[in-house]
Amino acid sequence: FRNFNWTPNVKPFIDTIIGSTLYATPQSTITYNVSTSGCNGTLVSQSVPIAVGDTLHVAFGADTVRLQGGVQYHLTPSYSDETKSTIWTPADNLDNAFVPNPTATIKNNVCYEVAATSIYGCKDTANICIVAFCEASQVFIPNTFTPNSDGVNDYFYVTATGIEKVTSFRVFNRWGQVVFERAGFTPPPYGSTAVNTTLAWDGKFKGSIAPTDTYVYTCEVMCGNGTKFVYTGSVTLIK
Repeated sequence: FRNFNWTPNVKPFIDTIIGSTLYATPQSTITYNVSTSGCNGTLVSQSVPIAVGDTLHVAFGADTVRLQGGVQYHLTPSYSDETKSTIWTPADNLDNAFVPNPTATIKNNVCYEVAATSIYGCKDTANICIVAFCEASQVFIPNTFTPNSDGVNDYFYVTATGIEKVTSFRVFNRWGQVVFERAGFTPPPYGSTAVNTTLAWDGKFKGSIAPTDTYVYTCEVMCGNGTKFVYTGSVTLIK
């Protein structure tokens, strides 16, 4: 029969010692030490560190935020302790649903929940709802272009931020003839210089560059949240 000596061995650091077993409910991080005599009478000792953490609390600064469709939003809840795992639901439009602070691409209204587990096994959840809105200012259409094949401003096209689809894009001359028409495409992002020439007017009408003049356009778009906008305006073709 061996004697096991535990330290500390007084309350509130321990509850009960039964032989080689220590029962304890420590309130803070602590290291217990145990020693006994080995088979040849030598002293054998061992340290047992116990890490104790606070209850995990996860919270957002606001329960609801309003964001423009198409933007990227960094989800940054506060965690009261170091996390071992985090799971976000739904995972829709998140760059990574298993990191503490993922980035969401805002397309429509959504509520996210994060379920976190601390390194001590404590768990908590928190929720945030995002209200997506769409504005007319998210579409950008130039008012002049110069289709002279010099590589600068040769095409007339729509760019946008957070727009799901251009449902209709038409250009008319002063006699009401349709000189260009496209429908059902995703516009390139605002500021893009990589022109998809199949979706852009090159200034030609019936195989030849149209005359220098002012042309009227109509453009109907649909946002990710289903909102629709119709734009009308004019563009000047300069040879």
